[in-house]
Order: sequence, then structure tokens, then C-alpha cells
Amino acid sequence: MMKSDSEQRTAGKESDLQKVMLVNIAEKRELGYWARAIRIPEEELMELVKRVGPSLQAILREVTLKDIRDREFEAGGK
Repeated sequence: MMKSDSEQRTAGKESDLQKVMLVNIAEKRELGYWARAIRIPEEELMELVKRVGPSLQAILREVTLKDIRDREFEAGGK
């Protein structure tokens, strides 16, 4: 059974969205863009991608968890 044109376009949009959700650190411009957007140094972003993979969701989760741990450490030290 063939998919309708609208079903094919929807499937294409979903795969495009999945591509957008991956951070490509091989491209210097994209590395710089995501590092600025997430507000972390490029080197830290490269390390995160090596550790958790290129998924933007996984990277943001790790950045958030690190921020929480850092804040708890600071709060506990005062």
C-alpha cells in the first residue's frame, strides 16, 4: 500500500526534525552555535558529545544536571 503525499511529507518532516536534534561537532560553525546557545565552552560541549552522544536532548540533560550539582555544592558550602 502506497503512502499518500501528505503522509510522505509528514514522515520527511519527522526525519528532518530528528536531524536538527543532533549536534554535529565536526562542523566548527555548528559547534560554536550550540556552545553559545547552551552557554558552555566549545571544549565542554565536545566532551559532552563524546560522553553522551550527539543528541541535543542528552546534552541538555547533562548540562542541567551539572548545573544542579554545582548549585547544591555551592549551597552546601555556605
